[in-house]
Amino acid sequence: MHLKDLAYFESLAVHKNYTLVAEKFHVTQPTITYAIKRLEQEVGASLFTRNQAHKEVNLTEAGSILLQSARHIQVEWTTATKEIQHLKRHKIHLGLPPIIETYLFSQVAKKLLKADVLQLIDTEEVGSSKLLTLLRQGNIDIALIGATENFDLTDLEIVELASFPFVIVTKDNDPREFASFSDFADDVFISLDEQFVHPKAFKVLSNQSGIQPHIIYQTNNVTAMKNLVREGIGLAFLTSLALQKKEIGLKRINLIDQPQPTFHVYMAFRKQHYMTQDQIKVRDIIKSAFQ
Repeated sequence: MHLKDLAYFESLAVHKNYTLVAEKFHVTQPTITYAIKRLEQEVGASLFTRNQAHKEVNLTEAGSILLQSARHIQVEWTTATKEIQHLKRHKIHLGLPPIIETYLFSQVAKKLLKADVLQLIDTEEVGSSKLLTLLRQGNIDIALIGATENFDLTDLEIVELASFPFVIVTKDNDPREFASFSDFADDVFISLDEQFVHPKAFKVLSNQSGIQPHIIYQTNNVTAMKNLVREGIGLAFLTSLALQKKEIGLKRINLIDQPQPTFHVYMAFRKQHYMTQDQIKVRDIIKSAFQ
């Protein structure tokens, strides 16, 4: 079987026209025809029926089955070639969201340094949702991700490492230690943007409390968010992970709402990913750093 034949087949399933597919790949129409015939001989069934009235072809049931696998095969092939290229560079590609990198990675880095593998790490610093995409595409080997719920993904191995509550961050002159989310109905908030999991948790609490606090500003910078709170611009909704024990000018108010979302930290990697000995070592060091 030729991988190119699968690419022609998938495109024909979408465009339903041999001429259009040939033009797309800059080949002759007979090239596409022979590719489809080769596939039909290999699977032992017709893959398309011709609709003469509309001058197009349509998938048979056998073609529909092959289409599902064809897409998977091409994705796996692309992913495998990327992983092989990574091997040649002798690097381990680790995905880190900004908050996890800033407030948690140092404890992992110490152990990686001691095990003499820190120099092998190349990091990708983007939000958790983007990291999951990069992981599936084979662009990174392992990712630490933040999420507001426990989840099971069929294509990824997920290991929970830690969890942290969400808190309200105010100026340090606020007298409250504990509060319900509904107590902040009339306050304005500075929010992290959609690459973070915070807006989702904020929405959960808003719906649960029946209030819609006003978000006056969004940012992707936690330090900038804290500075705005210090200046009295608004309050912040933040995982406690992103707060040091003593932050000058700031105070955390613990939420008493039940139930409430939690900031979970996971390690994730593809189930089909072949792990080198160095990658296994890094994976195990990350797990041990949180135990």
